[in-house]
Amino acid sequence: RCFECHGQGGRGDGPSAPTLKNEKGEKIQAADLTKPWNFRGGGELKDIFMRLTTGLSGTPMPSYAGIQSDEKEDERVENKKMTEEASPAEEE
Repeated sequence: RCFECHGQGGRGDGPSAPTLKNEKGEKIQAADLTKPWNFRGGGELKDIFMRLTTGLSGTPMPSYAGIQSDEKEDERVENKKMTEEASPAEEE
């Protein structure tokens, strides 16, 4: 389900990205997952795991706690980090 907002390449350009709004009803941009230095809450593995588990208050990012096992979440986070390391980071 990540691709719905973040897109197939993780760049925040998924099919539902244009419709995202924060809790105030203001338009919000899906995070570009290829730029971990911009992550709310940090870009370390433990930080990413926390965001997947708890979501982000005030944003459309839901909690995925209980949907998958911790082992599966660890695998998802590790896959994200491996993808990030395989493709060079782009400067803004």
